[in-house]
Amino acid sequence: QEDFKILANRLLDWKNNSDDILQINVYETGTTINKWKAVTQNNPLDDGYYYDWWSSNNQHSDPKPEPKPNPQPPPTTPSPYPSPVEPEPEPDPEPTIERWTDESNFWNEYKWGNQIRYQNIGLDENELINERRIARDNWYKGNRTKVAVIEANGVLSKNSSIYTSRDIITIKNVSDKHADHVSEIIIGKQGINPYATLYADAGIDWTSYRGIINNAIENGAKIINKSWGISENDDTDYNEDAEWLDNVIIANPEVIFVQAAGNDADIDLLSKDEKTNWDSQRYTNSFRLSLNSIVVGSISDPTSDTAQPFSERASKDNYISVSTVDTFFPSSVYVRDEDDGVDGTSFSAASVTGMISLLKSNYPSYFDEGADSLIMKSALIEGARNRFSEKFKYARIKKKDKYIVNNDVYNFDTGFGTPKYASVRESLEHLDYFNLTEENIESNPHKKYVYLDGGSKYRVNISWLNISSIVHGDFIGPIPLNLTLENADDSKVTINAVDIYDDKGNVQKANTKTMEFAIKKSGVYTFNVSFTNKETRNKGLDIALTYSRL
Repeated sequence: QEDFKILANRLLDWKNNSDDILQINVYETGTTINKWKAVTQNNPLDDGYYYDWWSSNNQHSDPKPEPKPNPQPPPTTPSPYPSPVEPEPEPDPEPTIERWTDESNFWNEYKWGNQIRYQNIGLDENELINERRIARDNWYKGNRTKVAVIEANGVLSKNSSIYTSRDIITIKNVSDKHADHVSEIIIGKQGINPYATLYADAGIDWTSYRGIINNAIENGAKIINKSWGISENDDTDYNEDAEWLDNVIIANPEVIFVQAAGNDADIDLLSKDEKTNWDSQRYTNSFRLSLNSIVVGSISDPTSDTAQPFSERASKDNYISVSTVDTFFPSSVYVRDEDDGVDGTSFSAASVTGMISLLKSNYPSYFDEGADSLIMKSALIEGARNRFSEKFKYARIKKKDKYIVNNDVYNFDTGFGTPKYASVRESLEHLDYFNLTEENIESNPHKKYVYLDGGSKYRVNISWLNISSIVHGDFIGPIPLNLTLENADDSKVTINAVDIYDDKGNVQKANTKTMEFAIKKSGVYTFNVSFTNKETRNKGLDIALTYSRL
């Protein structure tokens, strides 16, 4: 430091011609000025080079510095200020999750039967390429949707080569083939969305499942896929298991619950009119009667929308939400022909879960309006289509010599049809989420004004949560609502959403209403939503209204 001061003073005294260019380089050599004095006296730079002066046997040496005094301890007088708090150590960075990002050829890697099953729900090659790329980009930004797969006998084999992601959390150590097949449909090589985070757990009975469902929610699961079945409750009436699950969904509105309808239907029993002791093998039962869940059935042939014989039909106390092709060709099975696939409503439910995971990942703003479970249920049912939706059980209402087509959209075997991805996405774009108040009776409905194109057909749905459905210990069903479409010219010509019926012709209890209709003249139309005048229960309901073009 002293040497540098000396150098600086000398530079201040430097006199040079203004035409000169001066460059000064300063280096730290670890050598004192006294030694450099000796160099200039004994080793002039005649040839431009130093020889090894410091290693030579010269007589010059630096004077020894004065000894430094021993350091004294600081005074013990207490400081009026608190001692600084040591900062907490930085947490270890999150482990890097292996990620497969090659989206160029995944469709060609699908087995032929799986291409068919995904095309059946509107995820053809181009649609799936685009949606997976969006999901991939969101994944890298940290926008990840966690899907819980809850099984009966075990969990997926997370290190299996059938998965392209290691973004997988397993709670149990026991692996199971059924869990692998379900999980592969959602995130695997033969599946829909490898950019979802998967959380996997398994239980042995309904009591353990309750805890598992709660744990999945506490660990951030936004979609829960349940494909297992238990036999301890064969009640085909609305029961405490279904009520418990409905209440969980109400308490956690950000969670979407998807469950398989079950595989215990008996086609021979279904064809009989009399009540038998085997109703549990004919209809959905137990927790599958949860009205706030999405219940998924199976169809055997995508060209005919025919229900699989084993796919359980709806009980009088619930309904099938949608149905999809169930046959799946997993990576672990060598496929020679169609007989090598696996069947069951579990695999239909997994397709719907995979579809929802893409929508949740790619379009999160649509779900900011309200309860995710309610929004998704309305959009899924609204975006479902029946192969014969343009001519399926038309009811013609004649008003002023004009016919307005109102399609009966529900089928006892397959529910509201097969969801089509683009239609479900369009229905989310047209979402109207609102609270229906006690003033919104039939004479003062909530009104939604929409412009509809003449010559087009549309489907519209309203869904609401099942609350206050048990009165004095009896299940009386969800609060009933009205949905009507009013004409553009104030002629008061209306279309009413029809009730849905079971196989005995009885009105099924439901917290959803849907109608399909044809529009002849372009203009502004009005969707009216109201309570029935006779309803006395809680009149404050959140409603999700969605619509799209057929």
